[in-house]
Amino acid sequence: MNENSPQNTTRVSIETLVGTIQNLLASVLAIAGILTAGGFIVVNTYLAQYTNIQVYTINTKQYLAAGVGLLFPVGLAALVIYIFDTFGRSYGTRLNRITGRVENGKGLTAIEQSVARKMLPKSSKLQLRLLRMRFWILLVGLIYYTVFFGLLYGQYIYGTVPRFLGGGKPEPVILVFNDPELPALFNLTEDPQVPRRSATVLIMAELEDGLLVLDARTGQVAALKQQFLTGVMSALPVNPASSSATNPVPSPTATP
Repeated sequence: MNENSPQNTTRVSIETLVGTIQNLLASVLAIAGILTAGGFIVVNTYLAQYTNIQVYTINTKQYLAAGVGLLFPVGLAALVIYIFDTFGRSYGTRLNRITGRVENGKGLTAIEQSVARKMLPKSSKLQLRLLRMRFWILLVGLIYYTVFFGLLYGQYIYGTVPRFLGGGKPEPVILVFNDPELPALFNLTEDPQVPRRSATVLIMAELEDGLLVLDARTGQVAALKQQFLTGVMSALPVNPASSSATNPVPSPTATP
């Protein structure tokens, strides 16, 4: 069968497309894994400022969202690593050119050829080592910068970024318990006027099965399971509606 036939061309195109999609999916999964790992460092660094409770049921989506905040510093670090890698590739290219000149004997005197041939095995070994080390240098560098910037971001920035932007700024809420004794059991301030309701507390993290909250009055951090709660109310002040909404103007009626 002719290799340039339409059937072969179509088959090669499909194989190329499938390979591209596989590589793309692998890259997306790798990036998501790195961001989630970075988010784990960010969130736990931030929470360590308030509690020594080791919470392993934090929602994975929160880790991923926190990791997105690392895109800029990690991206900057990746740029530095890319420049280093480009320099390594450039060095390898120059080394290949020198190797080719030595093997062909072009542009070198007899003495230079004699000296260069003695150095050629060492240059080849150096080039091979650079090629082998390149992947590990990139991997170790990316891990190092992810951990480094993750610690800095979690310590100083994460808690000031709103949650809708992937940050961990505490969100003030009021908890409604299904048992009036639960607030005192968790050392949370109760609403003196409404039973089974807490005073304003701060959501520090979302768990797979509940919430991690901080009572700023007592300094108590508590991991509450969803089964303990009837509901959660926002404690943010509500902007007053327009006067037309709060004081509707009655429509005129016809007089007889």
